[in-house]
Amino acid sequence: MSDSKAAPRSKRLSIAIFLGVLFLIPWTVYLAFSLPDNFSAQHWSIAWVGFDIALIAVLSFATWAAYYQKQILVAAAIVAATLLICDAWFDVIMSLGTKDELITIATALLIEIPIATFFILLARRIMRRTLAMIQKLNGDNRKPIRIHEANLVSSDVDTDTIKNIQKPLN
Repeated sequence: MSDSKAAPRSKRLSIAIFLGVLFLIPWTVYLAFSLPDNFSAQHWSIAWVGFDIALIAVLSFATWAAYYQKQILVAAAIVAATLLICDAWFDVIMSLGTKDELITIATALLIEIPIATFFILLARRIMRRTLAMIQKLNGDNRKPIRIHEANLVSSDVDTDTIKNIQKPLN
């Protein structure tokens, strides 16, 4: 896809995401005032076991991606971190005022959040190294750009650079 076609698509995507954010603001306020403090749920165990199965699947995929040094590890790490943070949040919030409160807080602070932080930093490190390699392969010897300053890789990267990116880095 050429850059001339990518820019309008990217702008439309950003507008669609922004509209979703705008919708979520009043919806969240509505939920804050309308949801009950207590709720008895059906299929509680299925929901939590299903969530943990998803977490196991993502962590297994991250293991595979790390072992074979695949770039998809970035996405797997971000998804794993997100699931771990969500798991910690819901475990802690759902246990407040119960006998399990201290255990879930300790588990969140000592296990889930540190592992999530590890995955976030891992994804950041991989992205930084990838950006630095792309710069280097394109003959740009300046200090590597920051992740938040980097543009999406598009048609301006030459074919040889793409071929070199596919080779494992040691």
